[in-house]
Amino acid sequence: MDIQKNKQMHKLKPSRGCQSTRTIIKVVPQVRKKARKLGLINQLDEQISLFTNNPKHPSLNLEKLELKKRNIWSFRINDQWRALTVKDKNTIWIYDLVDYH
Repeated sequence: MDIQKNKQMHKLKPSRGCQSTRTIIKVVPQVRKKARKLGLINQLDEQISLFTNNPKHPSLNLEKLELKKRNIWSFRINDQWRALTVKDKNTIWIYDLVDYH
């Protein structure tokens, strides 16, 4: 992941009563490139916006993946595609799009 080149950032709002700092959501540039190629860029942006405002929104269908105790999650882009995320301190990285079927 090239952190320096990433310009796409969103701030996740902390829940009420939360004293921690805001979580930043960053999209790896290859994800945006892949989304453009697949014609998913608008859907990706809409779902990231929804994820930023409410990660538990039912339409995201947020799921934790059981991969050797790694903190990897996925959320729905559409019926076919999901975005993979991983949290690193106060940053959530959206690092890949995968075919759900």
